[in-house]
Amino acid sequence: MSDTSGDYLNKLAEERGKLSRLVMGGAAWMIGGALVVSSIGLAVWAFARPDLDQLVNIFDKLVTGILALVGAWVGAVIAFYFARDNFESASAQAQKSFGMSQNEQLAAIKVTDPGVMIDVSTALKADLDPNDFNATVLQTAFIAPMAAKGYKRMPIFDKGGVGLGVLHLSTINEYLVKLAVKPVAPQPSPPPGRVPTVEDATLGDLAKSFPSGMTLQSAVAFVPRTATLLDVQIAMKGQNESGKSGMGCEDVFVTSTGDSKEKVIGWITNVKLREKAAFAG
Repeated sequence: MSDTSGDYLNKLAEERGKLSRLVMGGAAWMIGGALVVSSIGLAVWAFARPDLDQLVNIFDKLVTGILALVGAWVGAVIAFYFARDNFESASAQAQKSFGMSQNEQLAAIKVTDPGVMIDVSTALKADLDPNDFNATVLQTAFIAPMAAKGYKRMPIFDKGGVGLGVLHLSTINEYLVKLAVKPVAPQPSPPPGRVPTVEDATLGDLAKSFPSGMTLQSAVAFVPRTATLLDVQIAMKGQNESGKSGMGCEDVFVTSTGDSKEKVIGWITNVKLREKAAFAG
């Protein structure tokens, strides 16, 4: 039987109740027995030695001792019932949680909940217009800032805050390796025009290397601010299955209504989604 099952928790509560009743019942019998034996002893003492002062002194000590026992017993009873209430409450909550699927728990987490979205106003990002891509050198605009912060991805927004995509360090490195490694077999002559190098390759050069019809924004999904993490998971999966992402969708932008042309108010990565999903599971 699983330690996290509802049956186990119910059985544990039942066994705990039996043990507590046994302990308290035994204590009650001990106190009652002490009273009976003490009463008999006092009666014998009174007949044998009719000394009231000593009798009162002994009776006072006896009552004090019995009251201490009764107080301890009452304290045990109170502690038991308070602990039982807490245990029952925890058990009910645990059974409720165990009964919820991971999807149900993700559906209960809103993207606007604290600690879910990355605040794009303070995030490391590039504010660029598409016309600036050809003048934006990868080494200085992306690789150096990410290396300084220890990051592996960086979102790109236009001057109005619209999400243009998220550039991953792995994507940049893969492209630069292709530029650096000379093929063994003879290659056809490159088309006339600019030939980028590792040192001067730009964001525009990288974008031109993508498959036809694919852009940086193709690898990003969009959800509205009313979405939950389950919606984020579905959007990310849908973008990947559609084949539009090309590089794989690992980022989701949150906008007011989920429109890709709206200003981005938050950003959720696949890492954050996995973290929340693992906690929910």
